[in-house]
Amino acid sequence: MKITTFMLCDSINNVNLPQGTVVPQLIMPTTVLRPQFIPSAFSFGIVVGVEGMDLQKDHKMRFRITDPDGNIIQESCENVLPAIPEDSSLPKEYQGYTLSIDIRNLIISKSGLYNFSLFINDEEVCIKSIPVFEAKK
Repeated sequence: MKITTFMLCDSINNVNLPQGTVVPQLIMPTTVLRPQFIPSAFSFGIVVGVEGMDLQKDHKMRFRITDPDGNIIQESCENVLPAIPEDSSLPKEYQGYTLSIDIRNLIISKSGLYNFSLFINDEEVCIKSIPVFEAKK
């Protein structure tokens, strides 16, 4: 498995399309998180794309966020990514999921690099640094 996408944004809205499907809409994509105040409780969105998964099997997913000192400040419960019907038009090595994660009121105690880790079937497949710095006043 490998990560193909990692994006931070201010928030994620679900948009209903006329065809009856729902798609995520990223609001203000960014490379750095800039809360108005530190310390604070800060909300934002993360989008992660993973490919190279066997989509005909269920997978377990969870994530963790640690602060600059390595303390765990957010950890999700384990969620199941359900198996989907086989798509023979796409080679298996390119099959995967795109996950939209909405983080609400994460306690940001200081500026620095926060780490996001994604676990699939208890294997850490992604560690990304998230720069967090107070916005200029």
